[in-house]
Amino acid sequence: MGFRPDHFRDESKHGFYIYNVLAGVCYQNSDPLEKLCKYLVCLTSRTPRTTGELVSFFHNFGNTLHLPSSELSKLGSALSKTHGHCPKWDRLEAADLRVVQRIRGSAPPTFNHDQDHAETLSTLLGCGITNANCPQHFTPITYRAYALYSSTFVHHYLSWTVYLADRLWESLLRLHYDLKILHRHDSKVKPIHQCPHAMPLLYSHGFTPPEGIAQSSLTCSKVVANLREVVAGQPIASLMTAMDTFLYGIRLPFLYTLFTLWSIATLYIAHATLYRLDVLCILYTAVLSMSTAVDLASVHNLVVSKVLSRFYWLLR
Repeated sequence: MGFRPDHFRDESKHGFYIYNVLAGVCYQNSDPLEKLCKYLVCLTSRTPRTTGELVSFFHNFGNTLHLPSSELSKLGSALSKTHGHCPKWDRLEAADLRVVQRIRGSAPPTFNHDQDHAETLSTLLGCGITNANCPQHFTPITYRAYALYSSTFVHHYLSWTVYLADRLWESLLRLHYDLKILHRHDSKVKPIHQCPHAMPLLYSHGFTPPEGIAQSSLTCSKVVANLREVVAGQPIASLMTAMDTFLYGIRLPFLYTLFTLWSIATLYIAHATLYRLDVLCILYTAVLSMSTAVDLASVHNLVVSKVLSRFYWLLR
């Protein structure tokens, strides 16, 4: 199930101990299956994959970073400080935590829907105050399963936040494109429940139809328009920019090191190549000088021999 040895206690326990824990979870709560799923998802640290799981993670995670008093929660404090035997960059700054919280929307929500959570995930999932002004467009199937987090797995959440921000944008963009294609083939204004193939499409992305509102009050065109606002909105753009800056700060020392090593290697190769060319040039010049001297001596000897032969012929 993905458990490591450091997840367990030092002392050994019997299976009856696990039975007592599961019995308390499953039989002493109003919704035992929901709580069991929360614990299993938290313990196994299952990475969000579908669009619904990504929305569930970022919407719930942004709400657990701060307390109602706007102070950092235990999880937020664990994300904002360094850990032993780890580099100093394995943490999120206060500005990064605010960006992660802003993608969810204001928490706790208020009645100012246009300013508090415009272009955020709460625009799609609803703010929980009233469905009249802020209707719920759909519900992630795994929304409640991703509502429990532990500071023990803070490095998992850090990597999810950094690497899944782009994935969240791509998934929402894909959902917007698919719904737009469905709506384009039918120009009539219809509720999303009556849009052809809309329900199977939502289920394939990990969503269920909206709950607690009249089925005729939410049209397919409104869902497409709000999805477009979220995809092109400032909150999700700020999230991706902050995570790109975080990765850039990590990779910058390695880029400097790589550039320095390649520069040294290039200079070494250039020095070795030019040095050998200089030696070859000197040797070629020396050989050329020697051959020129030999040619001049041969010509001189030939001229002298001809002069002597002519002088000898005149004497005869």
